[in-house]
Amino acid sequence: MSAPASISGLSVQKTLTVEASQEQAFKVFAEKFGSWLPLKSHHIGKAAAKAAVLEPRDGGRWYEIGEDGSECNWGKVLVWDPPNRLVLAWQLGADWQYDPSIEAEVEVRFTAQGPHKTRVDFEHRKLETYGEKAAMVQKSVSSEMGWPSLLETYTAFANKTAGTMANIAGAFGMSGEVLTKSIEGVPDAEWFRRPSDSTNHLMWVTGHMVVMRGMALRMLGQTWSAPWEALFGRGGTVVEQEKYPSPTEMLAAWQDVAKRLPAALDSATDDTLSAPPPPQIPCYDGKLSGVLAFIAFHEAYHAGQASYLRKWLGHGRVVG
Repeated sequence: MSAPASISGLSVQKTLTVEASQEQAFKVFAEKFGSWLPLKSHHIGKAAAKAAVLEPRDGGRWYEIGEDGSECNWGKVLVWDPPNRLVLAWQLGADWQYDPSIEAEVEVRFTAQGPHKTRVDFEHRKLETYGEKAAMVQKSVSSEMGWPSLLETYTAFANKTAGTMANIAGAFGMSGEVLTKSIEGVPDAEWFRRPSDSTNHLMWVTGHMVVMRGMALRMLGQTWSAPWEALFGRGGTVVEQEKYPSPTEMLAAWQDVAKRLPAALDSATDDTLSAPPPPQIPCYDGKLSGVLAFIAFHEAYHAGQASYLRKWLGHGRVVG
């Protein structure tokens, strides 16, 4: 959702809203700039462009990379302030070639309007640096082929990217809430009771969910380990009680992964999520994102087991 671009003085301004967190909105615009920019039509080099790069630091380069390996500068990063603000030096002349004497600027501000909604304020300013060609440049960058269409493309890309991860994070969140409520207040001894010899107990179900989330953290580049991890792998069976950690230790492990996973999902880069999936784990799309979606789906099954066990133990229902 966005408002029409407006022209004020010698600048172009636009305000839009994306259905993404402030962190995601900044990340998509800045870190994934080359993913949403239509490079086929928006490049300045003689060779077709394969990437556009914003180096993530004050003073960083802003440039394109051609399919032949050539590089063409567009400008530089003046302010890199995630997730709040990005300011770029736009150093393209009226002929769309790099000119370091040009002092125009692009500023993008990101303001959270909720956990999954961000206002984005855009301004391309200081166009007076073009002198007698300023009006022509202003007309060009505010045309339909200029910033208005580019920002619409950014909005659609940000909404889609955030939506996929928001669904995965939401599924983890719902299952996590069910498990947390299912084990709340259950006496230690009852963690090891089970309806029959062929079913699991709360200790195994909780441990399995902890281990699966630990695996997800490692896939996302985080460190996680537990000395008892092997007891709770997929297809594992119930063993003697003394081999398990205590309920207190398991509860602490659950609280740890339940806190860390949402942050890891939110900070995951496009390259990480698009990486090939690890072997022997079902995957929906041939990428790491598909594995994470499967783990979230799989976890819901075990959260249901935990809810049933709580009710069977006489502590009341959690859902339904």
